[in-house]
Amino acid sequence: MAENEPKIVGQYPIEKEWIDEKKGLRKQLISFKFQSTTKANDLSKCSVAITELNGLKDHHATEYLRDEQRNLDYWITLSNGLTPIDCYVELFLKQMLIGETSCCSIKTKSGDYISFVMRLIRVEFRGYMYARKLPEIMAIALHYKENGVKMYKQYPLFAHYYFNKAAKILISCEPFETLGERDMGMVEGDPEKLRELLETILSNISACLIKQERYDEAAHVMEFAERPENVTDKHIYRRANALYLLGRLDDAKQTIERINYKDKKECQLLYNNITGKLKQSDQNYKKMIKNMFA
Repeated sequence: MAENEPKIVGQYPIEKEWIDEKKGLRKQLISFKFQSTTKANDLSKCSVAITELNGLKDHHATEYLRDEQRNLDYWITLSNGLTPIDCYVELFLKQMLIGETSCCSIKTKSGDYISFVMRLIRVEFRGYMYARKLPEIMAIALHYKENGVKMYKQYPLFAHYYFNKAAKILISCEPFETLGERDMGMVEGDPEKLRELLETILSNISACLIKQERYDEAAHVMEFAERPENVTDKHIYRRANALYLLGRLDDAKQTIERINYKDKKECQLLYNNITGKLKQSDQNYKKMIKNMFA
C-alpha cells in the first residue's frame, strides 16, 4: 500500500493523516478500533478523551481543552464552540470515527502550535437537519445566529461561519409561504418570523463581509433591502453603507434617504460621508474640464 493511501481497518477506510493547510490543522492517526461508520455532525454530542496537551498558553481562549477534569470521557456538544480553538476541536471530531485515537495539531494565528491526543469514545447522533420540524430548525438557526453575535467582535471570521450556517438552513425552508403544506410543525405567523430572522442574519453576514473588505458581496447580500416596504432602517443603512464603500455613491445616497437618517448618529454620519464624497467628485470633475479647455 502506498504511504498516502487510506489505511483499511475493519473493512472501513480511515485516513492516516488529514490536513487543512488553510486553517493550519493536522490530524494524524494513532490507533483505530472499528465500531461504527457513524460520524458526528453539527447536531451531535461526542464523548471524548483528550490527553497529552502541549503548547496551550494563557492567551489561547478555549473551553474544551483547559479543564483537567475534561481529559477522560468528556462530552462536547457540537455547534457550541465560541473560540477558534474550540471550533477547530469540533471540526476534528467531525473528521473522526468512533474508536479512533489521533494526534491533533492547530497552528494559531500567532504562529504557536497546540497539539493534543483525542480519542472519540461515543457519538450521540441526533439525526439530520432535513428531518427536523420547523420549530426545531428555527431554534437551531437562532442558536447559530447568537453564537455569531457572541464571536463577531473578537472573531469575525468565525462569526461569519455561524451566520452562514444559520442562513443556509433557513434558505433551505424557502419558499416560506408554502411551509404550511410541507411542515406540520408550522403555526400562524411563522413565515414572517422566518423571513425576519433570515434578513437579520443576512444583514450580519453583510457586516462580516464589510470587515473583510468584500464590499461587492456585502451589497449583494443586502439586495432585499431594496424592497419598497417592510424593511427595517438598520437593513437599509447596511445596504447604503455597502454601496458607499463600493463607490456607488449615487445609489448609496438614494438608499440612505429612504429613512429619516437625521434621527440616528451613524445614519447621519454615513449621509455626510456620501454627500462629502459626491461633492469632492463633482469638484474634481469641474477641475478636470477646466484644465482641458484652459
